[in-house]
Amino acid sequence: MLSLRAHAIITASLFGAIIVFAIVGNVLHDAGILKDGAVIQAAAKYLFFALFLGFGYSAIPLMVKFVLAGQVVIGNADVTVVRAAIARERLIVFTLWGLITLGLVIAIPAAVMNGMFSSAPVKKRAVEIPSEGTLVAVPGMAVADVQRRSTLKMAGLAARGRVFDFTVPDTKLTFPRARAYDIAASGDRITRVAVGTSQTPLSRSELEGENVVLREMLSADGWLTGYENTRIEQDKRFHGGLLGGQGGVVWLKGDTILMIRAQRLDDPKDGEGADAGRWQQVVELTAKRSFPDLGKYEFAKPY
Repeated sequence: MLSLRAHAIITASLFGAIIVFAIVGNVLHDAGILKDGAVIQAAAKYLFFALFLGFGYSAIPLMVKFVLAGQVVIGNADVTVVRAAIARERLIVFTLWGLITLGLVIAIPAAVMNGMFSSAPVKKRAVEIPSEGTLVAVPGMAVADVQRRSTLKMAGLAARGRVFDFTVPDTKLTFPRARAYDIAASGDRITRVAVGTSQTPLSRSELEGENVVLREMLSADGWLTGYENTRIEQDKRFHGGLLGGQGGVVWLKGDTILMIRAQRLDDPKDGEGADAGRWQQVVELTAKRSFPDLGKYEFAKPY
């Protein structure tokens, strides 16, 4: 075994690497250099999991050596138990490593099956309540057509607390087990559809995970994302002539605008942290011609 000092340096270095990589990753992400995507997310998960395992394994010999060295310092080196432990220091370390490894052999496959290394977060499921049907709606549809094409029995144009699937017609977008909808109409035509698509209340970080998944769905379905005109030139300079970094909230396909919104479900509290509160993802659809901020955006494929 290495010296106590050497093991302390190894453990401290691994712990420091976790902190440094986290800080650098956040800075690069906020600067737009690292993009949200399956490859980046997977690489980050593997990297931090490997560093975490290395830190955990390195802490075992450090703690064993620290405890035994402390016993020697206080004068217990000749105590039978302490003397036996010092003589079997390597065996103690390998035994503890073996027990941890056996636990990982059991835990890691289960974690992988539950989405630990998946690029998309595993959504919490409200399995105790069956879906009441499917809502099919998009701005421009007649209210009668929404009622005819939907299997969800609508008691009105707004509802909360119901469990249903939401489908945007003429797209590949389907949101299973949504929990609320709010439909606005002018005459017999729908002008706006807002749906709370989160299956359960989310933290801010969980909400951002769902937003990443939704952005990937929109991109795969051929939607264009909106880049603010006031930031396009700055954005292009930063990304070498390419658009990137500022899109992802407003989307366009055909004559439909889709906005990704967040709704807080509880009341704010003084002194709460950045991840405080319970939230739900809201998908809001409006007609392109009636979107008031259309002129503020240039739409393009996501970078």
